[in-house]
Amino acid sequence: GKEEAQVVQVYRQGELLTTELNMTLELEDEIITDSVSTAILIFPGGNEVIVTPNTHVKISSIFVYFGKVLVKVRKAFSVETEYEVISAEGTEFIVRVEPNVEVETIVLEGAVQVASKIQGWPPKRVTQFQRATIPWQQEPEISDMDQDEINEYIRWRNQIEQVVKG
Repeated sequence: GKEEAQVVQVYRQGELLTTELNMTLELEDEIITDSVSTAILIFPGGNEVIVTPNTHVKISSIFVYFGKVLVKVRKAFSVETEYEVISAEGTEFIVRVEPNVEVETIVLEGAVQVASKIQGWPPKRVTQFQRATIPWQQEPEISDMDQDEINEYIRWRNQIEQVVKG
């Protein structure tokens, strides 16, 4: 019903728009999901960003204020957070932002480069099944995920995709 569609809010220059299925978004539009809604953003070139519940993003490539996104990149694409830029091509990864705590990038396929917006640390490469955790305003810590974590993220990804395709 109509109420259901309103759980994904889209703001353009501060104005709340009426959201509709397959609406065309513009640069600088902001998308905010509530606790139960998921939005899928499809960019030219086939790049996809799945915005999970309780998440706030802005369209540039994509800027994540808080929450969690699943990103599938076919052509060059970048995701930004307050402190970093994650650039990728031909990959699939998750970005989770907890404001003033940490930013986490989890790579499910391929590799990404994580760079500081203020050149606070040298760019780092994060490859499949690794995670880069950036504690608030610090340098990323890169670690390998164990099999349980990998399985958990893959399950989560598959669930999100079911929701989107449903």
